[in-house]
Amino acid sequence: MGESSVLRQYGLPALSREDFNRLAKEIGDDVAPFRWISDDKNPGIVDPDELLFPRQMDHHKYIMQRPPYTFTLDFHDAYVELVNLKRREVVRASLDEAIPVTFQTDLRHLSAPKKAMVRELVVTKQMIETLYRKQNGSYKYVEQVAAARETDPESYALFMRNEGPWCEAPATAANPFCHALFGFPKQVVGVYPSDIDVTDEFCASLTQEQNDPMTLLAYNAEGDLVGTPYHEQEYYAHDMIAVARSLERAAGHLNGIPEEKAMVDYLLAAANAFRTGDWENADEKWVAMNRYGGDFALRVAPDEQYWDPCGRTAGFEFWFAVIDKEAEAMVDKFQLAERFAAMEEDLASLTPLYEPKQIAFDLPDFSRTAMIAGDAHFPRSVMLGQMLPNSMNHGPRMNIFTGHYLDQYSMEMRGQIAQEFMAEENLLFLSMDPEYAGKVSTLVTMFHELTHSLGPNPYRHTFVVNTDGSQKLDDEGEPIELFQALGPRNAVALEEIKGQTGSLYWTGWFLEKGLIDETLAKELYTECIRYILKKLGKGIVNPATDRPGFYEQLCAVQLKAFMDAGAVTFEDGKFHIHYDNLSQEDKLYQTSRELMAKVLDIALRGDKEGAEALLNDVTYSQLPGYQAIHAQHIYDRTETMGIKSISATIEPILD
Repeated sequence: MGESSVLRQYGLPALSREDFNRLAKEIGDDVAPFRWISDDKNPGIVDPDELLFPRQMDHHKYIMQRPPYTFTLDFHDAYVELVNLKRREVVRASLDEAIPVTFQTDLRHLSAPKKAMVRELVVTKQMIETLYRKQNGSYKYVEQVAAARETDPESYALFMRNEGPWCEAPATAANPFCHALFGFPKQVVGVYPSDIDVTDEFCASLTQEQNDPMTLLAYNAEGDLVGTPYHEQEYYAHDMIAVARSLERAAGHLNGIPEEKAMVDYLLAAANAFRTGDWENADEKWVAMNRYGGDFALRVAPDEQYWDPCGRTAGFEFWFAVIDKEAEAMVDKFQLAERFAAMEEDLASLTPLYEPKQIAFDLPDFSRTAMIAGDAHFPRSVMLGQMLPNSMNHGPRMNIFTGHYLDQYSMEMRGQIAQEFMAEENLLFLSMDPEYAGKVSTLVTMFHELTHSLGPNPYRHTFVVNTDGSQKLDDEGEPIELFQALGPRNAVALEEIKGQTGSLYWTGWFLEKGLIDETLAKELYTECIRYILKKLGKGIVNPATDRPGFYEQLCAVQLKAFMDAGAVTFEDGKFHIHYDNLSQEDKLYQTSRELMAKVLDIALRGDKEGAEALLNDVTYSQLPGYQAIHAQHIYDRTETMGIKSISATIEPILD
């Protein structure tokens, strides 16, 4: 439901007659001694002559007794109270769409200096929350929500969960009453001038220079809209310096500890970046931390762009974790560093348009998250991995987060979705043991993140080519970047399809070369398809924004490809994964190869129309692709099951 289509009374979302009467009865005759008995005059809006008053004295109090017989201020106040009751009802319903889960990481074994560093990072975390809230437009409401915490705890909880007062959970996101603030202010992000309406048309009009993700857009002295570093903007500058000082204090606690030198170098470089905008040097130090031998993993920087309506601006994020040595040992058996060049060559073989590149590759870091904030904090899920930094043209580093979604509720939900949607023969390859399921999930995430460093990537200055492989130039003879040619949202969506398709692609690739056995391959394939069904159960389009979710969209594209090829079929209400004879005919691998080739071709040619056709066909209910994957059927059945997301709190234990 669009903002303009919402009926309003007194500038507030209009109550239905059913809600009006129900809430009036609930609140009592002292406040609302009336009932709305008809709705003939202005449908959806209560009018004075549509109310019934059991007592005449109440009629005098709430309706003017002379023409034009309008409502009095007492009625206005009563209506406001009824609306607020409705708002809080919907807020509670939105909170109930996710189960709160707490993950704790035990750090009591750390030395005193390292504990002191962690305590300082708790301070850093809070500052990053402030910066991110300034970006997403919610910071100006923090004090208002906090002041009402005791009397309106559910609204405070919603604000903290969503990093703002706006609803995101599917069933309530589009409800006009779902808001942590009475008054219902719409979201105005803080990285564009307030006089700009951030529409799809505005986003499409941005130039390559304006799409620098490490800046916000602001007017310069000449009135031009230009990318501006955060430390040069008064609204952000104080907080940028505060983060820098906190990071410097954290580094000070680790001085003199030899195994933490790389961590100290990154902390100081990140501090300098918050002061000067030199993110490249900080990223160099961050990449150098890969497998550095210390205890910790940390990221504090602007990174992902999904949160921004235009998909252009990197959101401030923070995560701190401890290295998981057991997971590292498990993955080392794959000898990825030795195979990276061959994997890059293999992707290049899928399309003549791509020239394999030379990228220094390091093994991924595996860690257990201890703190998370800003854009890295998801309201209804947990981050499983990242390939960063996005802004560099070389040397990306992969981080995989272990131990998530293994709590009791998540494992129960895993089993429910699998039993509901997957064929019995496939369930044999979906472990319900948390420890083993965690290992399989880690491998799937690793293949996804690894794929971001292979092939063309919109974040790493990939240039568009013509069908003959020559570089495509703009009207001024300059090469065109993939990100600009496709537009930010299409570029990001294609890159995520590439990444998740890689989870199946490299499974088949490793199996074909005899590096994994058929049982593990089936387990990895099954986990990937389970993930698809889980995501589609949430719906593809976010009802609050009318925009598709990146991961939901990529899952829909994948499922259609597998079903078109017969690698997955839908029979008797179940999805059947066909991996019966992987050694001779691996349909999942072959379909993944074909989808990967298609995505690479669209990306390299900067084919915006092709990207939108691929994505939109499975996104909107009136298009055949949406029907082909039974998207509405999956969503409806998931809704009846009562499956909920998790809302995770992640915290360290120090004492």
